[in-house]
Amino acid sequence: MESFLSTQAIMLSQLLILIGIILMIGFAIYHTIMALASNPKEAIKSVAGVLIFIVILFLFYSLASGVKEGVFAGSKYKDITEGIMKLVAGGVSVASFLTLLTGLLMGISLILGVFQNR
Repeated sequence: MESFLSTQAIMLSQLLILIGIILMIGFAIYHTIMALASNPKEAIKSVAGVLIFIVILFLFYSLASGVKEGVFAGSKYKDITEGIMKLVAGGVSVASFLTLLTGLLMGISLILGVFQNR
């Protein structure tokens, strides 16, 4: 049973993840093409939003440090490379930034909503 889980089940899950990624990208391309055909203004806004998100990802990945510090400096984590550390640090930074940005924009929206209803 253990050999099944460590070989076939893991490979099957990786295959399903790959199929999901391919379907997701295919749907995004299809949806963008259909939106460009039916409503170009809204489609351009969507594409601009995706491009801004990609720029934010690249910016935070570039600023992230790949140095293993603290707990990760020990021999237990010797297999973790600087590239992986940089990718994880960039991902955590992007998630934190977008969470704070969302909270800030929600607060601004609430405040503006109060003054607009008067």
